[in-house]
Amino acid sequence: MVQEQLNQDLMIKAQVLEAIRKIGLAASPQALLQSIADAAIIAEATRTTIILFNPDAPPDAPEAGPVAILDPREDVPNVLDVTYTPQDIPLFWQADPARPLIIENVDSDTQLNAHARQVLQQFNIASLVALGLTAAEHHLGWLLIEMDAPQTFNPADVTFLQILTEHLAIALRNQYLLQQTKDQAGRIEHERDQLQTLQQVTSRLDAAKNIHDFLAILTGSGSAFEADLTLVY
Repeated sequence: MVQEQLNQDLMIKAQVLEAIRKIGLAASPQALLQSIADAAIIAEATRTTIILFNPDAPPDAPEAGPVAILDPREDVPNVLDVTYTPQDIPLFWQADPARPLIIENVDSDTQLNAHARQVLQQFNIASLVALGLTAAEHHLGWLLIEMDAPQTFNPADVTFLQILTEHLAIALRNQYLLQQTKDQAGRIEHERDQLQTLQQVTSRLDAAKNIHDFLAILTGSGSAFEADLTLVY
């Protein structure tokens, strides 16, 4: 029994290390979801989804809803047909993102209201676990694992998903900050180009004005210049 538990722990650690390695190579949120698709419990899932919130909006703001809903699998229902909003599944906005949200049986779990239950049932979802994607005190969204059978998540699965979610959240936050930096650099580059163009136009206008002033001076003092030459001669 002890040996069996040790083997299971080693297997979980191996899965975690492999998943972390793949997460580290992912360059986008979609790639992050692809990177964990082969992990044991996720590979068995009916649907695995990353729901991303607007990281710049307060949780109660109208624009605080999902900005991206990612699902890489072609053989499952299109998750974009369902909008995970406070109105559709309010539980995601009421739950504590620091703790796993586990629905053992969609048909009977009292955590779900009638509408949320209907939304999940129409996709044949019988159980789910949702884990908050939180990094540097920023709640970025949820990792949602859904199954077509009830009571499918054991403690080892939840532990594995918690570890996975921590690294996913850090990677998502880093990607967001990197994109912000790139966007800011792009804006600075654009403003610099505009400034250079303005400086070039200004220089040309100044040059044209200097030439005009020089010609005006020559035109206005021509007779006096000739008179001086006559006197000297």
